[in-house]
Order: sequence, then C-alpha cells, then structure tokens
Amino acid sequence: MHTKPAVFALFGTYALVELFRYPYYMLRTYNKSIGFITWLRYTVWIPLLPLGFLCEGTIILRNIPYFEETGRFSVALPNAFNFSFHLPSFLRLYLLIGIFPSKSKPVCPLPDARYARNEAAVGALSKQKHSRTRWLESGVSNSAHT
Repeated sequence: MHTKPAVFALFGTYALVELFRYPYYMLRTYNKSIGFITWLRYTVWIPLLPLGFLCEGTIILRNIPYFEETGRFSVALPNAFNFSFHLPSFLRLYLLIGIFPSKSKPVCPLPDARYARNEAAVGALSKQKHSRTRWLESGVSNSAHT
C-alpha cells in the first residue's frame, strides 16, 4: 500500500496544509500579520479538505480486501472477553457514514464551521485593509486641500 499514489497524495495534502498553517502561527506569535499569509491560511484548506477526504476514502477502500484476506485487527468469537470485531465491516460502515456523505451537517459540520470562522478572519483582514486605504486617501486629500 505504501507505493500507491493515493498515499503520496494524502501525505502531500497534509504537508501543504501544514506548510501554510505554521508560518501563520509563527507570525501570530510575534504579533505580526501579513495579509497574504493570513489569506492562504484561511483559504488553502477549501480545495485540500475534499482532496484529503478523497485520498483517505481511496486508501481505506483499497485496504478492505487485504484485511478480509488476512483477518488482521479482527477479533473472532469465542474468546475470553466474549467480543467480536470485524475490521472490514467497520471500514465499510465508516466509509458509508463518515467519508462519503461528508458535506451533510450532522455527519461532518467541520467545513461549514471552519468556513464561517475563516470568513470572519478574512473579512476582518479586508476591513482593516480598506480602513487603511481610506485613511491614506483622506490624508492625501487633506494635504492637497491645504
């Protein structure tokens, strides 16, 4: 499985998310704000989140036959705890409920909540930018009239 393109794409997706996230956190530690870094931090997840879901779902789907053949991480009855667990069935259920309908609010509210939070941050950044431009314009117009 390690040689499959979906694994490489998943690691690349994770790396890209972190590549834009940590410089933003570093700047915030020093109370600095660069608009482009802030915009990237709050925008780059929009295409990467569905790509990550797709890669994770592909990896899980391709691993189900392996776990069925080997029986790894499955517990059969009878045993000392009187408990059984079939990993391939759990993975199918996880794909059915957790990954594929990921845009529905009860299953995965993360994208909508994160989008709302990001809108507030990017909106504040844009308001700050516009207020600076208005201040500069008012300063220019005041100096021109005096």
